[in-house]
Amino acid sequence: MDPPSDTIWVGNLPMASDENFVKAVFSAYGQIMRVRLLPVSNGKGAAIIQLIDVNEAMWLVENLNGNIAQGLSEPIVVKFAKNPTNPAIVAGSVRNTSFVERGNAAANGTALGSNSIEAVIATLTKNGAYPQLDRSNLVKLYVSGLPSDTRDVDIFRMFAPFGCPIGTNGATAMLREDGSCTGVGFVDCYDYAKAQVAMAAMSGATLPDGKVLRVQPKRNQTLGGTVIS
Repeated sequence: MDPPSDTIWVGNLPMASDENFVKAVFSAYGQIMRVRLLPVSNGKGAAIIQLIDVNEAMWLVENLNGNIAQGLSEPIVVKFAKNPTNPAIVAGSVRNTSFVERGNAAANGTALGSNSIEAVIATLTKNGAYPQLDRSNLVKLYVSGLPSDTRDVDIFRMFAPFGCPIGTNGATAMLREDGSCTGVGFVDCYDYAKAQVAMAAMSGATLPDGKVLRVQPKRNQTLGGTVIS
């Protein structure tokens, strides 16, 4: 069994589960800091969920594993996530704050300390400090060839120098059950011209491990009146 932490892996979820559905189900059992959906496998969904502390995570593992959670129709699998970035110490309960997704803590009703970066971003968003992004200019980019230690902020750092307008939750690294990156990420860029510059500059680059970085428009979106499929 993996060591206790504030982060759990949940399997055997309905295939159509989205982030809001998972939050709705598990918020009945604890304060959720973050939800990350994992790829559907064998017709079943899975997710990594970070709770407010290790004690709530332990309760979920002990009481929901093999049982049917309220709002679901089948038993689920609940266990501690493998190798979380900061495993919690049961006695002292050290929170893994690196997993908190920007904007989500406020949306989940979680209390934010005045010295929290989440509180800063929530305040700036509420005050309208960020420029309004025109969805008609949105280009969804698919990135592959990323190393296993890639996080959301790393993808943001890759695209920021090109001046790509990216929302506060617009860069996402896809993670495995153990928290490592699958090698794939997505970016929401609100400027097609700058997205093209970024793609031209980065796509095809040979990385130190020999892999080739690929940056291209995500499929099933309309760009300039043309459907990318």
